[in-house]
Amino acid sequence: AVGSASVDWRGKLREFYDGHFGGDGHHRNNISLCLMIRPLGKELRQCKFFKEHEPMSSAGVSSHGGLLLLGDLGIDQNRFAELKAHFGHKRWSSLSAIQVPHHGSQHSWATGTAKMFGDLTFVHCAPGDKKLPHPSVERDLQGNGTVHIATYKVGVELDYHF
Repeated sequence: AVGSASVDWRGKLREFYDGHFGGDGHHRNNISLCLMIRPLGKELRQCKFFKEHEPMSSAGVSSHGGLLLLGDLGIDQNRFAELKAHFGHKRWSSLSAIQVPHHGSQHSWATGTAKMFGDLTFVHCAPGDKKLPHPSVERDLQGNGTVHIATYKVGVELDYHF
């Protein structure tokens, strides 16, 4: 019942959370939700653009329809390998765009990560101030695909022609 919750339920939840995942910001960010979304083959077959320009894989999924949202995850070579193994080859090869984690923070993006992802579209969701995205993250992304910055005032639209 609603009225039966402990007065200190938030403190107890925080204690459990910190004990299980870690109490510092780095550990808390690393349990951040990562989400891959992508259109399925049935929907792509209805789209004239994909019919004319993109061959369908045998599984019916576009080779370039996936968007990976990394939230506040800290990503480096090890985390990249974990994600790639988790999603599997078919889903991983469908990626076309990556949301750069934690607004382009230098603490959430290791140098060399962009090269591992390859020639994709990268989107920073940054506040638009001078601190984020961090220059080291921007340098890492240069030459490794297309980079966009979405701020509180200016958005980024990824058009999949649907």
